[in-house]
Amino acid sequence: MNEEKTRAIIMDAKGVITHLTFQGWRVSSTSIYRHIKEGRLRHNKEGVFEVHAVDLYAKRNLKRLNLPTNNKKAETNDHEAGLIDTENSFADIKGVGLYLASRGWLAPRITLYRHIKERKIKRNFADRFDIIAIEKYARKYLKCLDVINSSSDDMARLFQTAIEKFLRDRAAGIITFLSGDTSKAEELKTFLADESRKYFKLQYAQEQGATNE
Repeated sequence: MNEEKTRAIIMDAKGVITHLTFQGWRVSSTSIYRHIKEGRLRHNKEGVFEVHAVDLYAKRNLKRLNLPTNNKKAETNDHEAGLIDTENSFADIKGVGLYLASRGWLAPRITLYRHIKERKIKRNFADRFDIIAIEKYARKYLKCLDVINSSSDDMARLFQTAIEKFLRDRAAGIITFLSGDTSKAEELKTFLADESRKYFKLQYAQEQGATNE
């Protein structure tokens, strides 16, 4: 059993948050990144998080959401049966829904259940949902969270690419500004708003210049 748990891994912090939320722990991205920085939560030599280590971290550092007793028993049974989310598949529709929402897709639970019934999204031979199949399903049948008209899907994708580049380029400044102090959250919002306005204006000017050349 221990050997099986060691094989179950989570690729990144976002996956850790999804896993812990699904398992009923009270968790936020701020606390996860702070605990990684403090060494409470550590990845292995390959740079990924082992599920059994993540679960041990949660027991030592996090608080439970207000879950019914039956849910807590189900969690234990899930671990024993191997019904846990890994880096490439999900055990049930709750994990699928959390994953799709984190990727920016509009996927209400009722829609997912209907699409399962219609066989638009299917389980694999192991009775799990593969991430590759989920991605294909989303692109074919779902809409982005902020789609308003037929052209805004492309705009949403462009914005996603831009905001990811913005965060990568500004990450060091953000970390320096925040210094791990969550009391600065409101100041950080203002800081990010100002930085994003300046950044995207600059990016637009650069792109326009490149186009004109």
